[in-house]
Amino acid sequence: MASDASPHIDYACVLETLGWQPVHLVVAERFRDRLLGMTVRQPVTADGLPLAIAFPRCASVHTCFMRYPLDVVFIDRGGDILRVCESVVPWRLLSCAGAFAALERASLISTNSARALHVSYGGADVSSGVIP
Repeated sequence: MASDASPHIDYACVLETLGWQPVHLVVAERFRDRLLGMTVRQPVTADGLPLAIAFPRCASVHTCFMRYPLDVVFIDRGGDILRVCESVVPWRLLSCAGAFAALERASLISTNSARALHVSYGGADVSSGVIP
């Protein structure tokens, strides 16, 4: 009998493959975190790292109400990258057949440029750790 439990995705490996590390990763499991996504968060956290959000059990995302473009990556249950969408402007809808999760971050944010921005973190506190 097949299990309905969510598979564990090695987000650190996916982020490394994308060249998005180091990053402050939030895994959006709660309804509120999923609903608000990046719209209420600064693209760089207080520690100077870029913010990335993982949305498990997600095959489509929107960029409504965004204040900056996003890079969006869709991954399958095994953690393989299916589709990369860069610099997606506000008010777009993206989907990917076969995707199990999506990752988002602000476009054009590299670790060095994020630290140089010195953007203060003005959003709600997030419950996640930093992936070194």
